[in-house]
Amino acid sequence: MRLLVGILGNRIDAATVMAAPPLLYNYEPSSQGEQFVPEGAYDPEFLKNLETAGMTVRQKTATQVNTLKGTVVVGLIDPESGTRRSVETPGVFGFTAAC
Repeated sequence: MRLLVGILGNRIDAATVMAAPPLLYNYEPSSQGEQFVPEGAYDPEFLKNLETAGMTVRQKTATQVNTLKGTVVVGLIDPESGTRRSVETPGVFGFTAAC
């Protein structure tokens, strides 16, 4: 969802959106909407604001977050120029190419 809103809704470059630290929803039934974030990736004031808004946020190590966040491959076509390009999660074998 973060990618769709960033790329399509806010017209942010796909590589920039993919490089931003994730805010991950915990789907465990006992979690009651808990969010995971990488340690040190977000300003403490931002995390405090999330908590104030009623979100439970737990910081995880970079390794734990990378295990949880998954991967993505995005293929983009500029509607005006027809230019094609692709963006992938670094270090992951993807199946897209800008041909």
